[in-house]
Amino acid sequence: MSLRWKFSLIAAALAAFAALAASSVGYVATRSQLLDQIDRSVTDRALALSHVAGDNDDLAGPPVDDGGDLRGSPEPGLPRRRGFAPQPDDQARSRLFLAQEVRSSGQTVALDRVVLPVDSTDLNLARAVAPEQIRLRDSNLPRGGESVRIATVAMPGIGAIQVARSLEETSQTLSDLRTRLLLITLLVIAFAIAVAFLLARTATKALEHLTQTAEIVARSGTPEAKIQVSGTDEIGRLGRSLSQMLASLAQSQEQQQRFVQDAGHELRTPLTSLRTNISVLDRLDRLSEDDRARLIADLNSEATEMSTLVDELVQLSIGGDEQLGSVDLGRLAQRSVERAQRRSGRSITAQIEPAVIEGRPRGLERAVSNLLDNAVKFDSSGGPIELKVSQQRIEVSDRGPGIPADQLELVFERFHRTVESRNVAGSGLGLAIVSDVAQAHGGKAYARQRDGGGSTVGFTLSAPSRAR
Repeated sequence: MSLRWKFSLIAAALAAFAALAASSVGYVATRSQLLDQIDRSVTDRALALSHVAGDNDDLAGPPVDDGGDLRGSPEPGLPRRRGFAPQPDDQARSRLFLAQEVRSSGQTVALDRVVLPVDSTDLNLARAVAPEQIRLRDSNLPRGGESVRIATVAMPGIGAIQVARSLEETSQTLSDLRTRLLLITLLVIAFAIAVAFLLARTATKALEHLTQTAEIVARSGTPEAKIQVSGTDEIGRLGRSLSQMLASLAQSQEQQQRFVQDAGHELRTPLTSLRTNISVLDRLDRLSEDDRARLIADLNSEATEMSTLVDELVQLSIGGDEQLGSVDLGRLAQRSVERAQRRSGRSITAQIEPAVIEGRPRGLERAVSNLLDNAVKFDSSGGPIELKVSQQRIEVSDRGPGIPADQLELVFERFHRTVESRNVAGSGLGLAIVSDVAQAHGGKAYARQRDGGGSTVGFTLSAPSRAR
């Protein structure tokens, strides 16, 4: 089932629940009010007749039982003795009621030619042995089965008066009310489904576009599909995020392809040299001692170059996976200086400010080592290499040939080599690693020409610091 229909059905279910709850509350309240009105009317009528009975010796003539209904009495049943004359208002009200006297002996006297049902509780009221004085109950007439509401009021010393009123009009009213509420509920549900479907269609249209775009990317494997989603709501934000993600994937894919091509190109040269030197090994016994020494030196040099290139390729691929930790930049820089001095025998001066940051220790140490190795490699002046370390910056200055102004940004690209550096051994990845480490710490790598000759290469840091 689609999200559109799920949303529509959920909205319809909520609307149905609300409509049914409102209808039920309204129906119960109306039913209670109608029944309360009937209870008050039969009770008031019975009390009125009981007061009349107190002033008369008899309310009616001999018992009559013809089994009629509420509409069977052509004359209203009202007391007619001792000068009691029913008023027009009484006559109008009496048409709604049936009345009956229940004597203490158990004899019933129907005042409206209809005998009302009498049970033991009614007889107890008539005999003044029941604890209550008024009783309300539902019953059916003996003939015709019409449903009535009966009020029985005790008359101490005389008996009891029973007054009944038909419930069929109320039942019909409640039945009509149920039908209308049901129709209203169905209309509300239908309207809710229609509105929910339209809203879901509008909301899911953008999601369908995103889904289709994702399916296209999954089938083609190329993240170049365009996403057109507007708005500032969650769907709009999702669309923009996916668009940015696809752009990043496309850029990453392009960089990966370029990286593979560049790596293949860089590896081809030492491999070709290795293959050539290996072919010469077939004639090793015919080579002079000097030629053998040069051959072995070339093999060692090419193997070392390939090993360095592979190490730097691995560093580029996994450098961003290192976990963050506390890094003491002063100690890290001092270790890098000592290692560079042992390897090259060059003098390196270090200006180090105490700094502890949250960072990636191995990546930062590799970046500092690359800066020092790069300076040693290109500085043949014999002068000292300068290292400066602070909370926000690490940079190395040399006195080499310098970097041309138009190459200052390009030197951080992978495998980029300036014209001046092509005769120097190297992979062209050292400064690219420095740039990646700087970006991983919220900074940026930079290069500039040094006053007095040479170059200054370094990177900034914006990683959070820690108190020492």
